[in-house]
Amino acid sequence: MENNLFKYATKELSQDAFLRWSINWINDKNPENKNLKEYGIAMLDLLLGDNKLDEYCKVEVNEKQFERIDVFIRYEDQVGKKYALIIEDKTNTFEHSNQIERYKAVIKEKFNNPEINVAYVKTGVIYDVDYRIKEKAVVVGLTDILNLIEKYVNEESSEILLNYYNYILGKNKEREEIKDLINNGKYSEALEKDDGQYIFLNEIFDNRTKETVIGNDSNNSPVYIDEIYAGTSYGDPWAQYCFWGKAYNEQIKNIDKTQYHYLFWRIDSNRKISLRHYDENARFEDEKVRTRKIEAYNKFRDKADDIVEHNDKILKKPRGNREKYESYKESELLAIPVKNISNMNFEDVKQLLLDITQSMKEVIK
Repeated sequence: MENNLFKYATKELSQDAFLRWSINWINDKNPENKNLKEYGIAMLDLLLGDNKLDEYCKVEVNEKQFERIDVFIRYEDQVGKKYALIIEDKTNTFEHSNQIERYKAVIKEKFNNPEINVAYVKTGVIYDVDYRIKEKAVVVGLTDILNLIEKYVNEESSEILLNYYNYILGKNKEREEIKDLINNGKYSEALEKDDGQYIFLNEIFDNRTKETVIGNDSNNSPVYIDEIYAGTSYGDPWAQYCFWGKAYNEQIKNIDKTQYHYLFWRIDSNRKISLRHYDENARFEDEKVRTRKIEAYNKFRDKADDIVEHNDKILKKPRGNREKYESYKESELLAIPVKNISNMNFEDVKQLLLDITQSMKEVIK
């Protein structure tokens, strides 16, 4: 039996502690721990990316969260120049509330403006939103850490290092197994987990530009077009791929925000994959707004119904009367029950979703 500490210590605080423990080996003076010291240096190099130093002096690792920063490191170079490293550590969550910029402002003030570097570490699924962090941080994922530790781990290694290595090795193996499930047509099993939902969409929509954004103003949350993003609903994971969005030509004056709508694929569970239309203001108490939503939805629904009628053995129309969906903010256009594609190979499933996506885009032209 393998009794692995990290099987039970799965929270971000446990990963914070592991990163502190790893980097602090730089300060060890015992020649018997040479391998661990080199490992600590390599870990800091990984987190700094192109900003790594030839030599680290006076490395100080915070023992607990400092100013709510997950992991905070202070160090100097050979000539005494002062640096700081902010490590934003995630397992399955995302950066929020402009955390990194707030932390940098605090560090500049408290430590007389050192050169600040930032690492964004995430061992869960790295979504498109995470990669946007690259503009302000070095992004380090599970495979990056796994590849590093592989170089230093052996049967005589620290039990902590072995435990963490085996833990993330297992997580990586789970992802490979999910890919195999998808490639072998076992979609229901794969879509039970957030990793599976992301991998499924990522394999289908694999040429994303991740460049277009709508609604990015002071009164709106931004919507990123041609991206996969995710969340949870009542504890269950969901993932979606938004492939089209646009601000309405007419901005109704009594709504103090950009008014837009968009189309996306949504996976809520291992039971169905649905195509949906979204309009944030659809339930606003204004006749023009409701009429606009109904007209937009019906235009897309007409096309979706036509697509279903030509492939009704696999595709399904939304349940109930069309009027049920017309004024919802989030309205279903068609659905693919997962059981209906269980005998299809993945390339055929991929082509099906790509063809439907392209057909919906043609409605917009």
